Amino acid sequence: MTAHGQLERQIRSFTKDDFRRLASRIAEQRKVRGWNQREASQRAGIQPDRLSRIERGAEPGIDEAVALSRAYGMSFEELLYGAARAGDELDLLAQEIRSVLPPDDFRAILRIFRALVVGYRAQAAS
Repeated sequence: MTAHGQLERQIRSFTKDDFRRLASRIAEQRKVRGWNQREASQRAGIQPDRLSRIERGAEPGIDEAVALSRAYGMSFEELLYGAARAGDELDLLAQEIRSVLPPDDFRAILRIFRALVVGYRAQAAS
């Protein structure tokens, strides 16, 4: 089965309550970033009125859900099911950075942070 087919199957198994929780996560992720619906919809490439309906519980299409997850810098699964540590500020910051930077720049920043961690560990060990 293709990746698109797997995603489709995941969404088709959702209940009305699942879509309400998804709508809440979509709106929450937008608000955490300080975006209004127009900005979020532009970043995701969907119409603002469509985002409004999705945030009120309308079933998003696969392409819309994938576009929103990319705009928010999170995996499709995180958007569908919620992050394990949804309140973790560092995770949210990383997601926001990922959503605004090109992938190469994001990887460069990760390398810098990893180097800092190695340096701090070495300093703490001495």
